[in-house]
Amino acid sequence: MRHHDHVSTTTPTPTGRPNARLAQTVGDMVRSLAVVFAAVGVVLFLSYRSSPDPVREVDITSPLTVATLSAPYPVLVPTAIDGYRLTSARWQREEPPVWHLGYVTPDTTYVQVEQSATTKLKFLEQELTGTRPEPAVEINGS
Repeated sequence: MRHHDHVSTTTPTPTGRPNARLAQTVGDMVRSLAVVFAAVGVVLFLSYRSSPDPVREVDITSPLTVATLSAPYPVLVPTAIDGYRLTSARWQREEPPVWHLGYVTPDTTYVQVEQSATTKLKFLEQELTGTRPEPAVEINGS
């Protein structure tokens, strides 16, 4: 003889009432997310730092003093050029001695001024490698 298990099943019948527990769960989730977002906002606010200007300007005073006292020629410095920012200034004592100024233009192009009394072609070739001729620009009336 075969034995059959009888399982009775019932189908739930809707009561027509909203599930109060479901509403409570959604409300709890919304409140929890609000607390998390508030905490993240506080951390971001406290740790915010504006990004610094990537162009670091230098003071010309010290290198200009050394160059003026050391150079066998009058050291020239362009007067303030609108929007140009001085990013490097140095006196190089090696042969040939060179007065160097480096600027960043308003459109972030780098401009370099090199002054030397040498007539050695090798120096000029080295300084002009990878450059292209530009029209003459008057500096300090010269």
